[in-house]
Amino acid sequence: MKTKSIITALFNRRQDEIDAFEHLYLDSLLKHADGNTQLILVDDCSPLRKETTQLLEKWKTDLEAKLGDVQILYNEENKGYAGSNNRGIEASDGSTIFLINPDIRLTNGALDSMADKLYRDESYGAIGPLSTNPADGSQRVMFKALNSYSEEEIKRIDDFAEKIRKSVPDQEKQANLITFFCCGLKKEVIKDVGPIDERFYPLFWEDLDYVVRIKKKGYKLMVDPQTFIYHGRLNNFNISYMLSHHLNWPFFKNMGKFLFKQGPAHLLKEYGRWATGLLTSSKNRYVGNEDVS
Repeated sequence: MKTKSIITALFNRRQDEIDAFEHLYLDSLLKHADGNTQLILVDDCSPLRKETTQLLEKWKTDLEAKLGDVQILYNEENKGYAGSNNRGIEASDGSTIFLINPDIRLTNGALDSMADKLYRDESYGAIGPLSTNPADGSQRVMFKALNSYSEEEIKRIDDFAEKIRKSVPDQEKQANLITFFCCGLKKEVIKDVGPIDERFYPLFWEDLDYVVRIKKKGYKLMVDPQTFIYHGRLNNFNISYMLSHHLNWPFFKNMGKFLFKQGPAHLLKEYGRWATGLLTSSKNRYVGNEDVS
């Protein structure tokens, strides 16, 4: 069996981010990850580092009992999303690397399903799941945002994921792009493509740049249509969130870096849907069919 390494970069600024990390991410690891999984958490100088550390101390014993290998790394200076993930990749032992955001909820069998499909063909370089808030349509399904982290709301995620798993054929799909909220990559592909470009600081567009580089190396991007993963807190990431957290400047700054680096203007047309989707996604947006039957 291929070994798996989960890498998650943390930059907790608000209590709602810590709440999502605990009730979505950490809780789902205990329920749905397996003992063949290495977990590497990289705290990127979180403004709420004390609270983050206390939370990790609370969960670490259970995580180690479940997974075995749990590493918590602390950056001495802010490295941004790319730099933190690169540090995690360097520390990883798995043959399959999963880059996962701290505000997602894994579902039953998700990582195994994606890893299995990723290795069905040597040409496959990376794979992503279906989810609530990806920007590209190839990964997007309809699912109403959570109202709370109650057992009933969490069960709604798990039930929906199970419906998809049972109703969709066991067959991967090729995609034009995938984003890094939850992405599985072959370690050998990462070695071939190289590290994530840390010039996209502090975040945005580094994942699009990386999948372009993957494709330029001749690898394919895949989606696992049997796997659904919830992404987003109680309020999904959207333009209002960006403006209120002063993230609009790095978004557009790094978009310029992406276009300058990757060259001609047609790339903006090709990947512009990603930018438009991110900017216009909303709290209760319906983008598919939640009643999979």
